[in-house]
Amino acid sequence: MKMKNGDCGICCFAMVADITYEDAWEFFRTKVWEKDKDRKVPLVWKYEMEKALNLSGLEYYKKSSNEDFKTLKGRMALCHPRAPGFFRHWVIYLPDEGYVVDPEPKQEDKVTEFSRYKALRKYFAII
Repeated sequence: MKMKNGDCGICCFAMVADITYEDAWEFFRTKVWEKDKDRKVPLVWKYEMEKALNLSGLEYYKKSSNEDFKTLKGRMALCHPRAPGFFRHWVIYLPDEGYVVDPEPKQEDKVTEFSRYKALRKYFAII
């Protein structure tokens, strides 16, 4: 799933929750952004992603770390690192497979070179 207009958080949530992009968009619009449901740019802040995870019932734990991707635990990690050309950018790291799924259209489907992602400080590990 590739992002269109700043919707990397929506794309990543859809993948983590195993739902369609359209269902994820509607979930954010009606449940997470209920007071701002007509939002034009679908940027997802960390507190909004945490609210979405809580509302969805997905089991996760939040971690703050300066660790490398390769040290992350869990079934998958929903990460919010700095990346070139982006202020912040949502990606998914799959520890067992050893690659990042990046919804940025210019990226390969499976990214194994992690130097592109800077300052990994907080992430949500999905159990």
